[in-house]
Amino acid sequence: MRFLQLSSVCALFLMSAAFVADKKPDFSGTWLINNDKSVLSEGGRRWNAGKLIVAQAPNKLSVKRVVTRDDGEENITTDTFTLDGKECDNSTENRTKKSTVTWSKDSTSLNFSTKSSFERNGETMESTGTEIWKLAEKGAVLSIDFASTSSRGERKGTYIYDKEKPPAK
Repeated sequence: MRFLQLSSVCALFLMSAAFVADKKPDFSGTWLINNDKSVLSEGGRRWNAGKLIVAQAPNKLSVKRVVTRDDGEENITTDTFTLDGKECDNSTENRTKKSTVTWSKDSTSLNFSTKSSFERNGETMESTGTEIWKLAEKGAVLSIDFASTSSRGERKGTYIYDKEKPPAK
């Protein structure tokens, strides 16, 4: 009888450990750029999103990026990704953009890999980039390590976003 009880406790422990180990972070929320904590290469602030609006489902991620231009006008783009490594096409009329997104081996971060191209003055411009998304401070901070390469050179850095707090009721 004692063996049966001990076996039941061990089985319960292993099942709960497996559940906790499979718990992936949820990046959902509205995120506001923290320029003081972000570390960017030269020219890196020009096109970074001041706000991200992220919705996550078990195998899907939707990211709305809000960039405020120098004239105050907002440029909003929305990309949708699957989280299983399959190629996702977020091309627009003016730009091709294909990405893959996978979970890290320890399931604590998301790894983005993107290739894009567009035409300017009859010339095709291409770029490749990576992003690694991680949550910190109990989900209150989103850190995005990025690197990109194009004909204009290489950019690297880290965007830090603070999660917008819901309005008080």
